[in-house]
Amino acid sequence: MATTNVLIYTSPFQRCIDTSLGIARHLPNTILRLELGLGEWMCERFFEDDLAPASRLLARQQETLARKQAEAFSSIAKNNNNINKNGNTATKTTLLPWVDYGYQALRTEFDFPEHYGDMLRRFDDTRLHCMATAATTTTIQPFSKNNKNDNSNSNGGISNVVVLFITHAVGVNALLDGFRNQLTRPIETGYCSISRVTRVHPSKSTTLLTSPLTPPPPLPSPKEEKDSDDFHNAIIYSEWTVDLLASDIHIVDNND
Repeated sequence: MATTNVLIYTSPFQRCIDTSLGIARHLPNTILRLELGLGEWMCERFFEDDLAPASRLLARQQETLARKQAEAFSSIAKNNNNINKNGNTATKTTLLPWVDYGYQALRTEFDFPEHYGDMLRRFDDTRLHCMATAATTTTIQPFSKNNKNDNSNSNGGISNVVVLFITHAVGVNALLDGFRNQLTRPIETGYCSISRVTRVHPSKSTTLLTSPLTPPPPLPSPKEEKDSDDFHNAIIYSEWTVDLLASDIHIVDNND
């Protein structure tokens, strides 16, 4: 049977990295990649002129992740030496993702101030870049004793790959629109909400166009900050379907 590997592409902003690490602790065979293209909308409403270079942010986050990995490996080595009389390890090792420090992100610097149309283009370009690199990634099992560093398991099954995008509210809407191949009005996306997109098999897909050659509506020009009915109401064909939209049902209120 094929194994499943998880590729996490995350915004380098701290809250997204924290979310990524929290998810990775519960998923084996996970690779983490920092992608600046998934970062926050760099508009003047959110940020001021004196922004630190993105390269500094990325370097600091990679250094912090490397330190956490070193601590995790040290803990693994210590636990392996603490064998009790029954031959079992005394404590359970905490899973950490395998950080891909060699990953080449699509963006390497902030574009500020960033207009709405530019932000939409950035996220769609990033989406395509991440999906392309995911398709060519040699999937591995970093913490497996039988790590062969290839993309097949011992039974010859090709590994399945699940791609996770960890980003911000405006980015969730932009990514979903990219997969839909349709620009829609943004919806509210709560903290830690989850959306899921699956590929529609060509034989089961439905064309929503009156003509299959109808081009998609143009994105707003960089000067346009307001939404436009012309491009938000268009319906066009997509090979992806959104089957979970901004769901927070997994979040349990401990006060209940």
